[in-house]
Amino acid sequence: MSTSYTAPPDRMVLNGPFPPALLSDVRDLGPEEACFMGILQLLGVRHYVYFIEVHDVPDPTHPEHGAEQMPVNDPHNRLEAVDHVDGHLATVGLPGCPGREFLVVVEPSGR
Repeated sequence: MSTSYTAPPDRMVLNGPFPPALLSDVRDLGPEEACFMGILQLLGVRHYVYFIEVHDVPDPTHPEHGAEQMPVNDPHNRLEAVDHVDGHLATVGLPGCPGREFLVVVEPSGR
């Protein structure tokens, strides 16, 4: 199956109910994985940020639990870094990627 990826803008300022952050150097890691990687500058500290594409997969054995968020293609298991809580995690959309949902994983760039 072939999937095409459209990269979001290379730099954007994120505004919201948190300190302003600068997202830069965003690049597509596909087709090997359904993920974008960038550098996030938050409070003067640089971090790697991964946007991992997810989709909902229903659990046929336990329909009362609803759907589980599963990565589209995460060969490096980046989602293991996310503390899973009951229910869905908040997803984000990216410019240039309509209809796709991503979970955000932020790691210190010094790792």
